[in-house]
Amino acid sequence: MMGGECKETTRSPHRHPVPTIPTPGRQVYNIPMSLPEKILIVGGQGATGAWIAKVLIEEGAGFLLFERRPDNSVLAQVLDPDALPAVRRVFGDPRDARAIARAI
Repeated sequence: MMGGECKETTRSPHRHPVPTIPTPGRQVYNIPMSLPEKILIVGGQGATGAWIAKVLIEEGAGFLLFERRPDNSVLAQVLDPDALPAVRRVFGDPRDARAIARAI
């Protein structure tokens, strides 16, 4: 392998290949891709959070979106319309540690 190419070597339990990342002058490492039991997406209704939510839904992983207020404008563009009502969301100020603690 040359030029920073990644090669699929094995499959993780989450359907995504485990990439082998070449490092010049070093051994090649397999990076395992596993998901924690609980996932909190702060700002999950934005562009990045919506795409993370989409992947987690496809993987069958449980997660919670924490957001300031309800807004489906981005989520509705990214998620399957049937999946949107099932997304667990909690609303509050993401700068408030107590609000986040209550959410989880």
